[in-house]
Parts: sequence; structure tokens; C-alpha cells
Amino acid sequence: MTGRHLEGHGARSTNAPKIISVVFLAFIFLPGLMGVTGLRTDFDLQLEQRPRTPFPALLSSHSDFDTVSREFEAAYLDHIGFRRHLIKLHSYLKAALFGVPPNNRTVFGIDGWMYTAGGPVDIFLSKVRFDAKHAGPKWFDFLETRNELAKKASAIYKFTVAPDKLDIYPEYFPPRLGRRGPVDFLAEFGSCCGLQALGYVPLRDRLVERKFDFDLPIYYRTDFHWNQYGAEIAVELLIEEVAKENSTIPRLSRDDLIFAKELYKTGSEAINTGLPEYFAETEPKVALNSKYWDYKSTEIVDPAKLVSGSYRTLTTKSLLVTARLRTLVIHDSFGDQWINYFPRSFGEVIAVGTRAILSHETVRLLIEIWKPDVIIEELAAAKLTMTPPERPTTH
Repeated sequence: MTGRHLEGHGARSTNAPKIISVVFLAFIFLPGLMGVTGLRTDFDLQLEQRPRTPFPALLSSHSDFDTVSREFEAAYLDHIGFRRHLIKLHSYLKAALFGVPPNNRTVFGIDGWMYTAGGPVDIFLSKVRFDAKHAGPKWFDFLETRNELAKKASAIYKFTVAPDKLDIYPEYFPPRLGRRGPVDFLAEFGSCCGLQALGYVPLRDRLVERKFDFDLPIYYRTDFHWNQYGAEIAVELLIEEVAKENSTIPRLSRDDLIFAKELYKTGSEAINTGLPEYFAETEPKVALNSKYWDYKSTEIVDPAKLVSGSYRTLTTKSLLVTARLRTLVIHDSFGDQWINYFPRSFGEVIAVGTRAILSHETVRLLIEIWKPDVIIEELAAAKLTMTPPERPTTH
């Protein structure tokens, strides 16, 4: 054997242990890495004797929200994995771009997933798409009827939690407004709907500029979703707006806005385990259906009980009440995760909505009998089945 042959043989012999080591290490550590990232391998699926979970179809009813989060999570882990790692990286990149320190006081929304530097907030908030051509006029008439009811009740203010991006919720607006910037669009929308006379406040458009000195999470609207942190900031804005017209309303103190963010340390798990403790004083129940509060999905508020005082203020041990307003929260959409946090900082509150379909007759009775000072309505509602009777439109 020549020297050259001996040299080549020695090189192959030297590389063989390295290759074997790499294969061995990959065999040992790769399954662990796959487990960390959450990606389901074909071998895992064979052991579980099941196919890969398909991504959930477009939501067609409100009952779909009972399962969509779990189905989406399972499908993502089966097909993609790496979700939490990508979200965390995404959050840090945004923190760097916006000059925001990546700490637990900053919450980022990533296409429905929320994440802080301390951990994920895995509440997937999806959205329902409707046919804009047909939904626009119906939605306009629906809002018009609600505004008329509020005017007749002489409500001091009607605050509207409005969507902030046309490319996300174009189906909720009259088509004649066209595609405009968020600020101009909301102003024109409020004007054409007659909302200005009721103290129309597009809250979502103002959250980005709002910061606090004390320990309250800040929501940066880097994506499209409103969330429960934004709701706390919105409460402060509501009080400020109303206080301009009524000097007897006290300012909210620091204690009033302390947010129990520990409920969200581990996402929906923390919500399910934490809310019963914080809402133990809720008696009797003042809101319609919340799966976290064990309300019955078919429960309807009896307006007569509001007068007799059978329905009391929603209070908790962790939050004090300083504002003394009779507030009606009309929640027409599916966002159970955040709308129910408004009542915690108001004096007298009736919250209605969630999955129950509220007719205009029910809302009319609530307004007439309870005579609220403030009406809070979620404008980005999906329940277009609540449209008023047919009548000519001007579209």
C-alpha cells in the first residue's frame, strides 16, 4: 500500500469517530430539542395513533370560540412548532425597534398571541370575517338604533371601543367612507353615525400614547388586537373624559388601577384558576355568561331586578371603587377575555352581552329602567344578527 493510500485511509479513520459522535449526539438531543420547541414528529404521531391536527376552519359561530384556541394550538405544534421561541424573538425585536425595555410591563400582541418578557400570554383572540357588502349597511343601521336609544335616555356619555385599522375590520364600517387613515376614518365614522353628541371616544386609537408611572402593564399596539391590559388604560381615559363634565367624580387612585396581572402568568390556565378567587365577592352575578365565572350561557338579566337592587356592583378584594357612575356596558361581541374588566373600576355597573344575543328591546328596557350615566359599547361587534327591523337606508 502506497503512502498516499495510507494517508487517505488515516483521514477516513479520523473522521469516522466524529461522524459517529455527531449522529449519537443528534440521536440523544434532537428529540429533546423537538420537545422543547413543541413540534410533533411523525414518530410522535405514530405513537399517539393519530394524524396531524388540521388548522381550524374560519369561525362560523360564537360557539366555535369554546374550542378554537385549543385546536389552533394543537395544529400549530403539529405542523410548525417553535411558536413560543419565535414569539419571544419577535417581542424582543419589537422592543428594540420601539426603544422599549423588554420587561413584564410591556405586552406585545403577535397576530392574536400576547407575550411579555417574562412569559407568554397564550390567549388566542381570533376574529370573524363577514361579507362587507352586506354587513356594512346592516351594521350602520344597528349602531344608529343604539344611538337613538342612548339619546332618548339622556346618557351623559357613550364611549365606543372602536377598531383602529381598516385592513383588519373593514366589514364593520359603512362602505361609503372608503379606505382612510385610522384617525380620520374614526372621526368621519363617528360624525356620520351621530356619535359626537354622545361623547364619542375612539379609545383604541389613544392607547399607544398613554403611559403610567406606576406598575401597570403598557399595551403597545404593534399588532391589531386589543387586550385586557388595554382595557385598564381605557378605564382611566373614560374617567378623565367624564370628569371634564362632572367635577364631583373623583380621580382614580393608584390602588384603583392595580391590575391582577398574575392571573396571566401562564395564560388561560391562570385565568381558569385565578378568577374564582378574585371574583369571590361577586354576588349575585351581574353579567351574562362568562365561561371563567361559571355563568349560564342562557342567563338573561331581568330589568326589574335592576331597580330593586338585586344586582349589585361587581367588586373584588384587590380593587377599590372610587367612581360613582351608573354604567351600562353593552358587549355585543365575542371578546370575553377583556370586556368584563371594565366594571371593576366603576361605581354601579351592569354588564350585558357576551354570547347571549341581546335584542334592541332588551337594551331599551335596560336603558329606560336603569337610566345609566355612562354607556360603554364595544363597536367592533360581530353579532350582526342583532340588526333592527328592515327600514330604508341612504347608502
